[in-house]
Amino acid sequence: MLRLLYVHRIRTRYVHTDCVTMRTGGASNASFHSRMAIMRDHLHALRRHGVRSCYALLVLRYFYKAWELATSRFHRATPRPDYIA
Repeated sequence: MLRLLYVHRIRTRYVHTDCVTMRTGGASNASFHSRMAIMRDHLHALRRHGVRSCYALLVLRYFYKAWELATSRFHRATPRPDYIA
């Protein structure tokens, strides 16, 4: 995916539809060690394709996921007015 989008400079557009619904958890997120291995693999792939990055930027992904989880639970608990589609 990285090669297609970034390296080959393919233009994208945002699709406002859920195409895939994934479950949380699994073997890849089971422990801190497995998450570090995933980050190491991502960093290796980014460097191999000439994309500059570091562990700090990859760690931001987990803060974003935590924020997304917290806000999604809040939004589901809030009743929606009838006039919002």
